[in-house]
Amino acid sequence: MRIKSGRCAISAIETSIVTKTPRHLGYSLDQLLAKLISMVGPYKLLHVLGRGGTSVVWRGDHTLSGQSVAIKVLTTERAQNARYREFFANEVRAVARLNHANITQILDAGLVDESNDELGLHAGNPYVVTEYVAGGTLEEFKPGLNWRAVRDLLKAMLDALAHAHAHGVLHLDIKPGNILLRHSELPLEPILTDFGISRVLEGENASYDSRVTGTPRYMAPEQVTGEPDDLGPWTDLYSLGCLAHKLICGRVPFDGENATETLRAHVRHAIPEFRPIISVPPGVKEWLHSLLAKDPNDRPASAAQAAWLLQKADLAPMEDWIEAQADTSPDIIDPKMEPTVITSPVEMTTMEVVPLLGPRPPLPLDWREHEESHMPSRPRYVGLGMVRHRVPPFLGRETERDQVWQALELAQSGPQAVIIRGAAGTGKTRLAEWGARIADELGLAVPLIARFHHSRLGLGPLEEEIGRCARILHLKPERAIARFRNFMGSIRPVDEGDFLDAVAFCDAVSPGATSVTRAERQDLLYRLITRMAERIPMVIVFDDAHREPDAWRFTDKLMNSNANVLVVLSVSSSDSLARAGLESLTRSERAHLIDLEPLRDPELAAILQRMLQLEPHLLEMVLERADGSPADALRYVMSWVEREMLVPGVDGYELVMPRDSISQESSHELAFAAADALLGKIDASAREAALYAAVLGSEIRRQEWEAVLKTAILPGPDALIDQIVQVGLVVREPNGLYRFVAEDVRRAVIKLSADTFGSAHSVVAETLAKIHPMTDARVLERVAYHLEQAGEVERAAELYTAAALRYHHSEGNEPAKRALDSFDNLKSRFPDARFPVAARTADVARLWLEFDDGVFDLKTVVRALSDAERDGAFRAAGSAARLRVKILRKKSFEAANEAIEEAIEILERAGELVEAGTLMLSQGWNFGLQGQYEFAFQRLNQAQSIFRAEGDLHWVGKVDQAASFLYLQRGDHETARQRIDALIHAARALGDRAMLAAGHAYLGEFERLKGNQEAALDHYSDVVALLGMDNLNGKIAMLNQSLCRIALGQDREALIILDFLQEDPAVRTANLHNHLTLGRLAVEFSLGVESPDFHERWVGVTRDIRHRSRYEFDLAWLLEHFAGLYQRRGHTDLREDALSLSEAIWIGLGRTDDAQRVAAQRERG
Repeated sequence: MRIKSGRCAISAIETSIVTKTPRHLGYSLDQLLAKLISMVGPYKLLHVLGRGGTSVVWRGDHTLSGQSVAIKVLTTERAQNARYREFFANEVRAVARLNHANITQILDAGLVDESNDELGLHAGNPYVVTEYVAGGTLEEFKPGLNWRAVRDLLKAMLDALAHAHAHGVLHLDIKPGNILLRHSELPLEPILTDFGISRVLEGENASYDSRVTGTPRYMAPEQVTGEPDDLGPWTDLYSLGCLAHKLICGRVPFDGENATETLRAHVRHAIPEFRPIISVPPGVKEWLHSLLAKDPNDRPASAAQAAWLLQKADLAPMEDWIEAQADTSPDIIDPKMEPTVITSPVEMTTMEVVPLLGPRPPLPLDWREHEESHMPSRPRYVGLGMVRHRVPPFLGRETERDQVWQALELAQSGPQAVIIRGAAGTGKTRLAEWGARIADELGLAVPLIARFHHSRLGLGPLEEEIGRCARILHLKPERAIARFRNFMGSIRPVDEGDFLDAVAFCDAVSPGATSVTRAERQDLLYRLITRMAERIPMVIVFDDAHREPDAWRFTDKLMNSNANVLVVLSVSSSDSLARAGLESLTRSERAHLIDLEPLRDPELAAILQRMLQLEPHLLEMVLERADGSPADALRYVMSWVEREMLVPGVDGYELVMPRDSISQESSHELAFAAADALLGKIDASAREAALYAAVLGSEIRRQEWEAVLKTAILPGPDALIDQIVQVGLVVREPNGLYRFVAEDVRRAVIKLSADTFGSAHSVVAETLAKIHPMTDARVLERVAYHLEQAGEVERAAELYTAAALRYHHSEGNEPAKRALDSFDNLKSRFPDARFPVAARTADVARLWLEFDDGVFDLKTVVRALSDAERDGAFRAAGSAARLRVKILRKKSFEAANEAIEEAIEILERAGELVEAGTLMLSQGWNFGLQGQYEFAFQRLNQAQSIFRAEGDLHWVGKVDQAASFLYLQRGDHETARQRIDALIHAARALGDRAMLAAGHAYLGEFERLKGNQEAALDHYSDVVALLGMDNLNGKIAMLNQSLCRIALGQDREALIILDFLQEDPAVRTANLHNHLTLGRLAVEFSLGVESPDFHERWVGVTRDIRHRSRYEFDLAWLLEHFAGLYQRRGHTDLREDALSLSEAIWIGLGRTDDAQRVAAQRERG
């Protein structure tokens, strides 16, 4: 039914409804209008614009504002298909976060209220409303295009894609039918639309299966293979290349007899000969072919880079080009519209895809050049159903943005840091992320955004961001390693060290990774970032950095590097850690502080009005209450939206009740009201699922959320999560994590469910303990927190203190102290509780902390060990026994050996087999250094059996490392070689750079002892390459290089190395002074340049060697080398002295054969 005088009739109806409440009439405004005219929500349907395989698109008007819109309604048969419903939800989520003049704006979304069989509308079918663009699609555009028009259109699309990709959105269906035109004449104003099959990058459980999705003639090879993990920005660039080929050459590059043949051609056929139908600059062919490269690694790195390369290809003035051909070029439109299809994947080999991070476009002079030209016009109307999905535009803060931009410019040639300090809600995070996003959008840098909160410690969020950038999250280890290695290779030539870092990093980001310490993880991150930044600037955002001291230390370390990196830290103005970090960091000229003041009212008003047009007086009230806080302003508005308190008015949305009645609501009350309203929109099971999400914390991993719902035996976890997301209670971040629409709303959800709060924490604790390894200190601490909240305080206390011990042994003292503080707080809350096991564990943990500070008392440790055994705290007793061993080692080997035996027995009783194995390894090593090889290898083999049984490859490798050295020292070269090979295998499997360096060092010793000095030199060079010359073991390798040079007669080369090492205090304090002195004396003597104090130095070094109890074969070899030099110069007494001392060293090492060999030399004279 239609009313011809619609405008007047609708106005009369609206006037009536405003004066009488909808409930009084029995219908809502939308329902009543739908009775009178053809309606979908508040939109009057006018006529069909087009029909596709999944939906119908209507031209319509908003009944109140009169704004022209396009309404896409999912067809009845498709609405029953969960996959197609997800496409619709995907489009809303994807486009809502985008804000670009060349991307369609979604104004509203919802479900059809009532069925209309004549129009094919059925209640419950989802619809989405976008701005109406009058010029039709590019596919329908009749006139031909000249090069200038083609170039401008492609540039606009690349700009739009750069914006989408920077916000984590892939389009995946670029084609003429998905490009709208604002008008049908030149110059064209294209609008990218239809994000129905778009995909959010690196999300967990993305709704994307293995079927081919897209339009065959415009699909990239990696789309054809059906591997969603291989899709990325490069995929959209290929599709744009197909579009460009169509515009320039009049046809798509690949067009088979059917869809399957076309798809196969994309993967297998060469790019057809370039035959343009319009005159184009000479460089366009190469540019176009780079987009159409089969291998994504051969395409431009980003849309911004593709746009820059297009600009470079278009060097000649436009007036030099023949544009008359534009009139004779064929129509763009095809005889038939080509639909988006979903088919089974074509059977072809998949490819390993990583982004090519090549040359970057130049930095614009001013960020305004970019932002102002791409800001879309403000829509007159945005529906309430859309508000929760929209990302507020970033307006104002121009002075602060200038400061960030200046730092970004400086970071193109060296490290810079920006600290953004301000109160909660002032927009610190938005400003920090703006710097990263615009750098990414312009192709200037790789952004890494790490968000800290209390449940995740150290630099874990930064590890995840690098994993997202390399696209390895959620991949199996083997494929993740291969992809990460390719990722590194796209930046710089990959050496063995890079491969090890790839393996180590993939292990670090895998669940339950515990084989590397916190310091090692940070060293690995530092190497990765500084290496990447050699070629590509990085922008690292540490959000809420005041919560994590590691962020400050890591930033300080980067400021002392040469990396092209900008670090932006957002911090609370009231936090003590932030103040301490600032004092350290701001001493550097590279660090810049921005104090963020409340946002000015005009800027805040502009943000709100772009989000939702409010009536002027209501806007004024919001500004007054928000007091310059964007977060508070949006919280007020969202609370009214969720409680359905806003209705359309003449000048914008108005409240359905007098403003005075709500003017005193606090922000917490608003959060409660919003939470209550949102929970009211979902069923009981979904409300329980929302509580579990709230209990999981500020950031929610879908894997954990789903596991908790399964533990709670809730039906259909996926459907429950989707229901919660659909009403806007929880939103999905670009990195695949979920969060509540506001932190206050999350807290409100918990408080509204106070009666089931404890049981929810209990379910979460049970789940986390089940899906994560309880050997990880971070997991222990998380589970302890949830048990504490559930009232299971004794178990919580035990886990807090167990976490403290594990933190001390793996991550450092600060997290250990934090876990102990949590235990102390628990004790203060329950003063009558004893917590015997936890108390003993805490005592031992504190003794370790004191030991690290140089304060220890053996009697106190022994007493703590006894108390722990008495109270059943066996793990604490084992740890105390280990501490006693450490203390006794400072006294004598024999005393420590007895303590080790007892400690091993205690640890085995406690079930701490790996800890017992580490002590066996330590004991075996000490026996070996004393020359007691049989005992040594017996203990090492026992330890390795334990580690293998426990599946701990890290410690298996450590045993091989110790055994390799001891077999070399013993002179059993063949067995040594077998253990070295095993060591190198373990190191490569673990990605352990230090372990691999030890393997190469031992190979160097192996070759040197066999007389293969050149081969030994190569291995020592590998050690230096792996560790660097700043590392002590790297310097030892250089020392060994000098010994090889001496043996080869390359004395001058050896002297250069020795001179370099002689000045290093670390070498002199590492028991290497005698090696350096002997080596230098040998070189001086060989070259005939002895210094006047030569004899005095000789006597001093030989005396020192005799008085040391630890012997090393390097010294024995050097002394034999000296004996040969002395013999040639006729110094028989000095020769005898050198051989006598060498023989003593071989005897001390238990090397009887070598000792006898030297004795025979002495007798021969």
